Amino acid sequence: MNAIGKFMIVISLSLIFLSACASAQTAPPIDFKEPDPETYVRLMPVIREYFYLRKQSTLSGDTTPFFQRYPALAEGMETEKGINIESKHFAGMQDFELVDGNFFPEYYEKIKISQNDTEWRVLVHGMGLYAYRDADGMINESGGEFKIVFLLQEKDDTFMITQTDEVTLAEWKDFTP
Repeated sequence: MNAIGKFMIVISLSLIFLSACASAQTAPPIDFKEPDPETYVRLMPVIREYFYLRKQSTLSGDTTPFFQRYPALAEGMETEKGINIESKHFAGMQDFELVDGNFFPEYYEKIKISQNDTEWRVLVHGMGLYAYRDADGMINESGGEFKIVFLLQEKDDTFMITQTDEVTLAEWKDFTP
């Protein structure tokens, strides 16, 4: 192989290496902070309503009210990334004989927010539990810890949840908001 051929191989390998490094870069972490009291009071009803409707849809099996309230969450599901996975959650829970559920959005820490000119991000680190009837007819609970980043847009002093990003098991260890 001549010098030009070796040079071309080195250049090609360098370009492949650089493109692999560029694709492996992650977005910078979002700077979340605790909201001021006024913002907290405005945001918590939005978060509570989401969990209330999620629980009701999970228990009843009827997702219509949930997706009527949050139509954007019915689209753009990316399971591996935890984006808008409510449909998968609802489908997966139908095999259980659920009798009740409870969500504690601030079980592990208070909500944190980040905002810019067009959107708000709300980090919720809480616990969700569902009560179910087991094979022996006994009531048990199942569920656990979750982290969800809600993407909200504000219009006329009203917030609308436009995306959810649940931290997946694969992301959990290295998760930084």
